[in-house]
Amino acid sequence: MIKPPQEVIDIFFKWYKKDVHSENEDYYHETITLDYLSGLSRSEFIEFFYNFAHEGGRVQSGGYRTSKQFRETINSQYEQFRPFILSPFEAKFDELQWLNRIEDFKYFGKGLATIYLNRVDKKRFPILNNKTAKALQLFDIKLSSKTIERYQDTKAAQQKLIDWFPELENFFRVDALCHFLAGEKEGIKIADELLSNIRNTPNDDENSKHPVRKKDFGMLPSLNTILYGPPGTGKTWKLRTEYMDLFTDTSATLSQEEYAARLVSDLAWWKVITMVMMDLKESRVSDIMAHPLMQARIKRSSSANPRAAIWAHIQMHTKQECQNVKYTKRYEPLLFWKGDNSVWSIDLELAEETVPDLKEKLEEFNSFEPGKPTKVERYDFTTFHQSFSYEDFVEGIKPVMPAEDATEEIPDSLAYEVRPGIFKKMVQWAQADPKHNYALFIDEINRGNVASIFGELIALIEEDKRQGAEHELTATLPYSQTKFVVPKNLYIIGAMNTADRSVEALDTALRRRFTFIAVTPEPETLPAAGEVEGLSVDLRKMLYTINTRIQKLLDKDHCIGHSYFLGVRSFQDLQGVFATKILPLLEEYFYGDPARIGMVLGEKFVSRNYESINWASGDWGQEEFDERHIFVIKDPRSLSQEDFQSIYE
Repeated sequence: MIKPPQEVIDIFFKWYKKDVHSENEDYYHETITLDYLSGLSRSEFIEFFYNFAHEGGRVQSGGYRTSKQFRETINSQYEQFRPFILSPFEAKFDELQWLNRIEDFKYFGKGLATIYLNRVDKKRFPILNNKTAKALQLFDIKLSSKTIERYQDTKAAQQKLIDWFPELENFFRVDALCHFLAGEKEGIKIADELLSNIRNTPNDDENSKHPVRKKDFGMLPSLNTILYGPPGTGKTWKLRTEYMDLFTDTSATLSQEEYAARLVSDLAWWKVITMVMMDLKESRVSDIMAHPLMQARIKRSSSANPRAAIWAHIQMHTKQECQNVKYTKRYEPLLFWKGDNSVWSIDLELAEETVPDLKEKLEEFNSFEPGKPTKVERYDFTTFHQSFSYEDFVEGIKPVMPAEDATEEIPDSLAYEVRPGIFKKMVQWAQADPKHNYALFIDEINRGNVASIFGELIALIEEDKRQGAEHELTATLPYSQTKFVVPKNLYIIGAMNTADRSVEALDTALRRRFTFIAVTPEPETLPAAGEVEGLSVDLRKMLYTINTRIQKLLDKDHCIGHSYFLGVRSFQDLQGVFATKILPLLEEYFYGDPARIGMVLGEKFVSRNYESINWASGDWGQEEFDERHIFVIKDPRSLSQEDFQSIYE
């Protein structure tokens, strides 16, 4: 995508301040609200949206042509249209599903529909119209003809413009910019004069050959988000297949500096020194320090004195017979030699033999072509568990031989270092690359002791406490004694199972700082009755019925997810799922009370044993057990399709 020069934006704002667009930016801010619209009577509601269409939402001029027909649509479909038009105010609102439904309401086209969304939240929803498509072509963005893809492409491209030029602030202003460049004589002239010169030139941010990725960060309501729901609803699957894609560039263009950082950021000092010396062959420490690979390692190091660290580690791995190095304790591999003139050299043959992976990394670095498309993943993934600690997450003192950050003296015994945890590493990555968003994904976030894991950082992750925010907050880390702040381009996205009784309850302080997205069972995603060859069981009805009964007996947090049944391709598969997944789960839910499993699945799955019991002789007070019922859970593999159908019939 081509980045326009700042001059285009400056000229646009001069026009914008005088144009009716600026007057209309907040025209509906008091009326298109949930409180106002919910309070309208039927006639008032219909009249409001008739006027909205007639005025084109104060954005487009052609709305009056079909506004009367649109009023007839609202009147005839009022019961369906009213909840539909109010749904964008809901916390779980899905704009793509909503846009898929606009065809249900005649004369409510994608233009008027997206104008309405923009009036609901101008910082979240873009506007679709022909001028936008024409203007984006100036930036080498060609939009799809399909509504959903067109919307996603528009949102991604316009968000990129906002990222480049923060003064644009929201999608309403970007739409006005598109109107200016494609619909106003002054704007068309400016676009022709200033954009034509850079149309085929790569900019500093992206190569114009590669279109902007379709990234819908609107699906993430905040920087801190947790997906929650009962087992089997696809929370982890969503993390891996939907959310991780937001932080993956399949055709990213990296600079040499960025590529170097990805090669060496997690390597020990001596390994980076080895790569540098394999490249330089002979060098002084100052030249080693200036090498791009070493500079990349230094930038992501917490060492207060990187030069001393380089001196220490190159001497640690110097050959024993070298008289110019006085360290008595050396560590394999011994690769380096210090000459009388203080010039260092490397045993290249030995290095290639003992650390061939470093040779390969160096070859990758030397063959790197800046601007060449490559796949870049700007995220990391971890899973919390009972023994996961602050030291694993933020930083901790870890034993190491030899010490990674040793500076002057190398101990003869076990040494320790302050090692960053996964969260601190992601913070460092995000701070070093503020132009891109990064994410840390945490599965089973409620299985760890969250208050202990986050420690003093629980306050720093709030959006208004992050780096550059209004109430920026820093903390001093206890081990490294360094200042720490969380950047605004780092997302924390977790997933938690609401039915797991063996986990820690989420800390109230954590709940307050996260936005929660419910991931519920979706029976409609399962094959419909008759779609699976040889299977007469209606999976959708069966799952819906089971969950309805579980909610009555327990709660919605213990429902059964649809993912258990996604792989069912035959009746034998269904029997296996029940035997190995569903029944064990229900036995855990209703531990010691099999009658309740019978209440969920029916008498075909659970039966009462009426056989009398002969107690061992003696006076045991067994009378209290005589009325106790014994239930037998049947093996699902022995049941018929009719037995499974009995669950919902």
